[in-house]
Amino acid sequence: MQVSLVLATSILLLVVSPIAAQCSFEEQEGILWGYNRGGCFICHDDSDNLLTDQALEEACKQTCAADLNCVAYEFSKSPLDALSVYRGSGNCCLEYDTNDAATEYLVLPGTANNCQKETYCWTRLQRDTTDACPSETFSTQCRQIYEYSEQVGADHVTLIEQGCGIDDIVYQSLLDSASQQCMEQALPPDGQDSEESDCQFSEPVVGEANFGLNLGGCFACENESGDAMVYGNELMAACDQMCRADPNCISFEVALAPVDPYYVYIQFPVNCCIEYNPVDSNSPYFVTGGTSNNCQKEMNCWDRVDKLSSCPASEPHPTCRQTESFSEERNTNLLEYVRNDCAFEDDVVAQTLLDAASDMCTEETISRESTPQNTGSSTSSDQQQSTKTSAGKSWRDRVMFLNYASLWVVAQGLATFL
Repeated sequence: MQVSLVLATSILLLVVSPIAAQCSFEEQEGILWGYNRGGCFICHDDSDNLLTDQALEEACKQTCAADLNCVAYEFSKSPLDALSVYRGSGNCCLEYDTNDAATEYLVLPGTANNCQKETYCWTRLQRDTTDACPSETFSTQCRQIYEYSEQVGADHVTLIEQGCGIDDIVYQSLLDSASQQCMEQALPPDGQDSEESDCQFSEPVVGEANFGLNLGGCFACENESGDAMVYGNELMAACDQMCRADPNCISFEVALAPVDPYYVYIQFPVNCCIEYNPVDSNSPYFVTGGTSNNCQKEMNCWDRVDKLSSCPASEPHPTCRQTESFSEERNTNLLEYVRNDCAFEDDVVAQTLLDAASDMCTEETISRESTPQNTGSSTSSDQQQSTKTSAGKSWRDRVMFLNYASLWVVAQGLATFL
């Protein structure tokens, strides 16, 4: 919710105890955008995953109840988590003022500017000040990361007057995606229950995605023994489950088997990635398959599947392990890499493996498109049978590629020695 963060000079040591029944709160419209005189906090579980939904609300409520000056608390909805991670902001903030007392900071949800868009993703609950709250109810799950100052407050007033406009394409993309999801969550139910049958995914989109953005992380989905990557139908089902398990997932991407030798060589085990951002042809991350540069060649070996509706919560797939996570430093390097067309620096083996993989993936895609496919859910049992068949062929070619790479390295070593 805040844009500029100031690390607190000390970390609050917090103790958990139940909130007394007489300490009551009531939901309010809008938030005091960036005022937060009680500070902002990151609330997470023991594995450092951000708390969401009811768990976050309870932890934030406890933190407010323990602060004698707190009159309201605000907590973010899960679609905003990706933006919170990107800018290092909190998911729980405490207010010392009512909405009426700080109208210059009051922002109502809407779509006119970024302040209003983000407000859709926050919930504010104000304490009934006639009730007494116990003072020993801080949550051990919340760590203070932002401390209010008069200068920060003045900066936020200026920012609100400017509509919270920030010249950062990643920030804007994350905010737009989160706001849209939060608005959809705020819509009244249409009378349909959220059964498994309502969870719908698109047919695979070949060679068109946000190259490397992957805010939900990338994974190596392996067989049960953990000694080989899976592909085809098995990978599609596993990555589908990883997307269902992440409430922020709006699409997932799966690799085709021919690219595996390339990833083995560059020591990047990956075949499943989770996206929080919609595909946007104007985005600097947007890449389509082709042969003009290495980004396009690699994209030939990936399929994207879009989530078309909300899905019931599920557990992550047990054989998918995370091998890459999003960070600001990684994002900066990624943008530079894409701008340079994903070019290698004199690595003939990597280039040879990628070129061969791109050609084989293109052939595999043509083969799949010429084979009739079932319609419906992307994880139907018979879908993409041709992928499974051609994947077996590409595994034999993988051995050939790796042998070639090894021989090439040995040859280069001998040439140097001689």
